[in-house]
Amino acid sequence: MPSCYRLRLVRQNELDERRPGEAACLGGLGPTGSTLTISGAGGGADPGESQCADSEWHIEAAAGDAVTGAALTVNQGIAVRADRVEAINNCI
Repeated sequence: MPSCYRLRLVRQNELDERRPGEAACLGGLGPTGSTLTISGAGGGADPGESQCADSEWHIEAAAGDAVTGAALTVNQGIAVRADRVEAINNCI
């Protein structure tokens, strides 16, 4: 199973609203349709944070040959920008 090992909330000034998917990070509905208030009383969120987060995942695949005993493990890291609520729920 993939495992998330790092999460970083994306700041609004890092986004380009002309890029597909990034405009949704600026306010209103997040990329997956969740609604999140990122500033205001009681929220405790930094008003400069967007509704998106960059998550980094580790994926490992292993294969082995029972006849020769040869084995190979491949590790790969990927980064995914996602709705911050989903990223937090799946990464932390």
